[in-house]
Amino acid sequence: MKNNLNKLIRLDGVLNIIPYSKSTIYDFMPKGLFPQSFKIGERATAWKESDVLSLAKALSEEKTQSEIKELVKSLNASRTGRN
Repeated sequence: MKNNLNKLIRLDGVLNIIPYSKSTIYDFMPKGLFPQSFKIGERATAWKESDVLSLAKALSEEKTQSEIKELVKSLNASRTGRN
C-alpha cells in the first residue's frame, strides 16, 4: 500500500479541504495560523496534504487560535527538521 503522508496538494486541493479564501490562506501563513507552502516550481506552490488535514481536524474540533498556532508551528518545524 502506498504511503501518502508526503503527498503534496496545490491550492485547489487545499480549498477543497479547508473552506478559506485564497487571500485568507496567504494572510494566515505568516501569522502562524496556516502551514507554510512549498515552492515546487518557478510559479507553483503546494502544501503537504497531511498538514492541511491536521489543520482541518483541529478546526473541526474547535481548537483555540493559540492551539492552532502551536499545531502549525509543530507542522512547520517537522517539515524543516526544527523543533
